[in-house]
Amino acid sequence: MTVIDVGEGDFQVEVLDRSADLPVVVDFWAQWCAPCRALGPVLESAADARDGEVVLAKCDGDANPNLVRYFGVHGIPAVKAFRDGVVVAEFVGARTPAEVASFFDEIAG
Repeated sequence: MTVIDVGEGDFQVEVLDRSADLPVVVDFWAQWCAPCRALGPVLESAADARDGEVVLAKCDGDANPNLVRYFGVHGIPAVKAFRDGVVVAEFVGARTPAEVASFFDEIAG
């Protein structure tokens, strides 16, 4: 499974630059957010099922307010998929495992 923690110091390299090679899904979350805690394992399972075809990056929104502001995150959990340094798909809020799987299939294909 390819799951990494990212922040303001390494977002450029770990997400934007890396997305030139394979899709990177960023989970903007916070510790206090119950839907975030529920969605996290679902995202990790979806990334694991794609066996290196997609990178999942976890970004603590409270610790990285500049990234939250820059990417227009207004509610969490916020999930954004990057390819070639730009957002190509996104959703806000908890999703079912089937919905998350479909999201990953769309961006991995």
